[in-house]
Amino acid sequence: FTYLMSIYSEDWVRTKIKDYLINNGYRITHEAKGHEHGVDLKGYHPKLCRYYFVEVKPEPQGESRHAKKENYFLDNLAKILLRMCQKNGQYALGFPITYKDKVKKLPLEIRKKLRVDVFFVSKQGRVTKLPYYKPLK
Repeated sequence: FTYLMSIYSEDWVRTKIKDYLINNGYRITHEAKGHEHGVDLKGYHPKLCRYYFVEVKPEPQGESRHAKKENYFLDNLAKILLRMCQKNGQYALGFPITYKDKVKKLPLEIRKKLRVDVFFVSKQGRVTKLPYYKPLK
């Protein structure tokens, strides 16, 4: 069913991150479909007793892609900030790998203070987690 999703669509990026979380011991307790309100992915790790909340954005299409990408990045950041209310929660942003330049603009000290991880999904569907305390290379 993944093969029907276009590469870097929101559904495709979300599915890849969902699979990554499952493979790392998380049970997915919520997955937004389409333009549903709320966090895009919510997973629970029974051994760590911790929730993971992930906001996902796609690769923008069409004209003004660069401006849209900037808006998508800022929108995702704002959404995750507004959801930071769970004490045993870990928060993350999920993007195609093409967002690396946008994430680089977010200072490491800010990511550390906010404790926001970033998931990047490559064109091949490989997910890389950038922990909030590590610089982006």
